Amino acid sequence: MAAIFCRKCGAESPADSLFCMKCGTRLQGESGNSSLGAGAERDALVGQRILEYRIEAKLGEGGMGAVYLARHEALDQEVAIKVLNPLLARDRELVERFIQEARIQVSLRHPHIVSVLTAVTTGPHMALLMEYVGGISLDQVLERRKQLPMDEALHLFRQVLDAVGYAHGRGVVHRDLKPANIMVQADGTAKVMDFGIAKVLGADKLTRTGTSMGSAHYMAPEQILGRKDLDHRADIYALGVTLFETLTGRVPFEGGAEQGTDSDFLVKQAHVQMTPSSPQRIRPEIPDHVARAVLKAMRKDPAQRFQTCTEFTQALELKMSTASPPDLAHGGSLVKSPDLKPSLEQRTSGAAVALPMASLRSRFWASVIDNLLLILVALIPIMLLLKELDETTAGIFFTIIFTIIYLIYETTMLTSSGQTLGKKYMGIKVVSVDGLPISSGKAFGRSLTRGLLNLIPTVGGLIDVVPIFSDRKQCIHDKVAQTFVVRCG
Repeated sequence: MAAIFCRKCGAESPADSLFCMKCGTRLQGESGNSSLGAGAERDALVGQRILEYRIEAKLGEGGMGAVYLARHEALDQEVAIKVLNPLLARDRELVERFIQEARIQVSLRHPHIVSVLTAVTTGPHMALLMEYVGGISLDQVLERRKQLPMDEALHLFRQVLDAVGYAHGRGVVHRDLKPANIMVQADGTAKVMDFGIAKVLGADKLTRTGTSMGSAHYMAPEQILGRKDLDHRADIYALGVTLFETLTGRVPFEGGAEQGTDSDFLVKQAHVQMTPSSPQRIRPEIPDHVARAVLKAMRKDPAQRFQTCTEFTQALELKMSTASPPDLAHGGSLVKSPDLKPSLEQRTSGAAVALPMASLRSRFWASVIDNLLLILVALIPIMLLLKELDETTAGIFFTIIFTIIYLIYETTMLTSSGQTLGKKYMGIKVVSVDGLPISSGKAFGRSLTRGLLNLIPTVGGLIDVVPIFSDRKQCIHDKVAQTFVVRCG
């Protein structure tokens, strides 16, 4: 395949690239003038002026309008101009709302938000003049790399949360957060764009152009249902979906993609009615606390989600790296971020950090400790009644008492803390595969299944433990209850 090389950084890009895939620099033609390459789209606006800016190339187009690269002829300053669909510009009420919302966007000044410089109406066009950001969008990054390494994803997402939280603090809700609206520069800097556009246009206006407000794969249930009380927590839901996709390479609800279809109806129905699976099902090495944070952000009830981006950030336990940021856009070698690694204190205190699966040895000794404790407890009433019972009856009573105590003990301990005394001593813990604490139903089902298998001496125990050598590292009773046993110390 033909290639073109960037004059600034020397990186190779496809011949039809308009910008360098590594540093975002506009690629020049061989003549050294403002040739924009074979990938640049041409239309009627290219070559025209908006204010003092001359439009040089069309960068892309969506249902709401097109984006152009323009240059200030006197200052040689590059900007991006979003020109909205001409059909929308015919609505005077919408134009007024557009200008009013643009005033708010101009006030957003944050290092991780694409700055809006001004808004103009010229002829049939409404346009936003914005800071030009080199690089590529997160959806393009994911298209090339499928999923990001954990530290890269969290480094990127920390910036996005900071930006969106800043906007929320000023009363601005995005309403259309998705990877396509997150720009990633070559140095790993993230910038969120298109704040407030969906709010200005409104669902009824967008319907006229064949575009829905928000993208089905990222829309919160209340947004799909058209609730009037939509607030910033819809953005938090979309951020949860975005982080899910960034970590796994897949969205939580694919709308029949496995059957070769992609139905917005099925996707929206799933967002409203279905509980998303844990991202750990796709990528088991995702830390437990990250999986829980993603799932909490995607709760159906807004009141059960994180109420602020700061809460979301704290749940992820993120720290900005002081080292060089990862080269996200180019997909180069992974730059490790020492600040994202759990400290020794975190690793030994049972904090929710990246935890490996528990070993068979630790699970075995935890079981031995618990069984010895329960035998001692069950022997007490038997010893008191021993004079009045024969050996057979005493054995039956002991088995019944032991079983009852075992079920109560396991169910209560796992529901309250995820740990029995033996597991706590061995530094392991039972968690649900959906990233949430284990429920009483799962705890009881897990304990009952394990107890029934162990009624068959030796053989039952072997049958139970064999599946632990699979990639899921689950015993039969783990599979039945949909749980994992992980190390936490």
